[in-house]
Amino acid sequence: PPRDTFLIGTGDLLEIEIVEVPDTKATTAVLPDGTLYYDTAAPVLAAGKTVEQLEKDLAAALEEQYSFPIVNINLKQVKSRSFTILGQVKRQGTYEMSQPTTVLDAVSRAGGTYTAFTNGKTRELADLGRSILVRSNRLVPLDFEALIEKGDMSQNVYLQPGDYLY
Repeated sequence: PPRDTFLIGTGDLLEIEIVEVPDTKATTAVLPDGTLYYDTAAPVLAAGKTVEQLEKDLAAALEEQYSFPIVNINLKQVKSRSFTILGQVKRQGTYEMSQPTTVLDAVSRAGGTYTAFTNGKTRELADLGRSILVRSNRLVPLDFEALIEKGDMSQNVYLQPGDYLY
């Protein structure tokens, strides 16, 4: 699984509050320019920071209005990380990645592949031999037939933000 530290991105929803100060809890989104607005603080750059870094930066921005503010931030919804899946799956589209996601996780979230029941047998309608995973405009070698038909879990790689499955 990916071991990189989660960095806040544009579109992410954050729940922010100043600890032990009533009525300061609010949900705010990171704007397209990477900043966020909260309470009386000037805009703070959030994109590319960890939650802990942003808590410190926002606390510093709030020091004029509050003495020694302790800021608590919770990631409410991840919108900056996603993958796209198209082709012979039941629900094609773009899906958010709020946690590490494998190829099988992605296919499952898309409702699975289409199958047909003919002559007493179930068969795949997806052309697994021609299925692809594209990452950063490059094909990732992956044997979808081995993964889906034979259960070869060595082919069940983790997706990265921006990956495209077909």
